[in-house]
Amino acid sequence: YFRKHTKVFLAVAAVLAIFILVVGDAITRGSYSDSGAASATQTVATWNGGKLNVAQLQSLMMQRKITDDFLKGVFVTGGGQTGYDFPTCVPPLLLNEQQLQQLETEVIGLEVMADLAEQAGMTVSDTLINHYIQEMGLRKVTGEQVTQILSNIGQQNRQANEAIVFNTLRKMLLQFFYRRTYGDASLVVLPQQRWDDWRKVNEGISVEAAGRRR
Repeated sequence: YFRKHTKVFLAVAAVLAIFILVVGDAITRGSYSDSGAASATQTVATWNGGKLNVAQLQSLMMQRKITDDFLKGVFVTGGGQTGYDFPTCVPPLLLNEQQLQQLETEVIGLEVMADLAEQAGMTVSDTLINHYIQEMGLRKVTGEQVTQILSNIGQQNRQANEAIVFNTLRKMLLQFFYRRTYGDASLVVLPQQRWDDWRKVNEGISVEAAGRRR
């Protein structure tokens, strides 16, 4: 099992290592120190292709909470009450209690995974994001209701919240697809490869059946 999911384990381990060795110490010594202005630019996480400082991390944590509040608002407005009402056709991207308590780790992991997904050539369109929002609202939430939800979360700035939600949701979906790709090898098998495998199996069965009839 470990060999099959080696890449996923290594990615998770890298994120945890970043948080344990860098983020925790930087936040405790920098974010809450008296020299707040100077610590805001202190780097708390780096990876191949990107980095975050204290101010950026705090901003991303705020954006992740706003997006979570929006999704929960859409779900409730559409009539959702419990997990049993959650749509099965979209991934569950809501924050749970454990993730909220470790939001720094969640946010850093999101940035790393989304960056890796983009480097791998993955993209998420606005159409897909709108589809996800519609499904989260159980296909019952109108455009006016979405606008109202955006106007009542965060700093209650609809346009700013809309940009935050779309940007964060794009990264969240990229993270989901990237993890799913490495978690299930069958998802990266090309159609031609599947066709070749099907032919090998079925042609072998046909040959065996023909030999028995003789």
